[in-house]
Amino acid sequence: MGRRFYPYSTIDRTFFWIGLVAAILAPAAWLWGPLLLAQIVTSIPIGSLAMYIWQDPPESTGAPDYSGILGEVANIAATLEGIRQFLDSERKRISEAELTIARLKADQQVLEPVVKTQRDTVNAILSAHARAQAQGLWKERALSFALGVLASMIAAVVHDLLRN
Repeated sequence: MGRRFYPYSTIDRTFFWIGLVAAILAPAAWLWGPLLLAQIVTSIPIGSLAMYIWQDPPESTGAPDYSGILGEVANIAATLEGIRQFLDSERKRISEAELTIARLKADQQVLEPVVKTQRDTVNAILSAHARAQAQGLWKERALSFALGVLASMIAAVVHDLLRN
């Protein structure tokens, strides 16, 4: 609690001495004095004892406790170091991403004309194939029709031969 036997403040010291003198005189007042005087003399040490119990807190010595503050400063320094390391790693990651993006853009610029040329070539091949398919389609249809008619005639002849 930090209390001393002899109080710090002047008021508490005054009550201490009044209470001590009254405590010494209280037994004499009970033995040889009237009852009212004994009660008054007895109440003084009880009141002084109460004041002594609730005396002012001790005055600070003026020397602050820096150990707690230094510990907090060390914690803050460690936290800031962690933040600095995180920011450094993020800067490195961002610079690597920017290099990758720049490399991909350079590749795109190199490959875009090739892809465009290849696309034109592929489109030309597909259109030529479609034209050839369209020309051959009518020939294929005519041949299929002729073969169908021929097959029907052969089937009719075979049917007549088998019927007779």
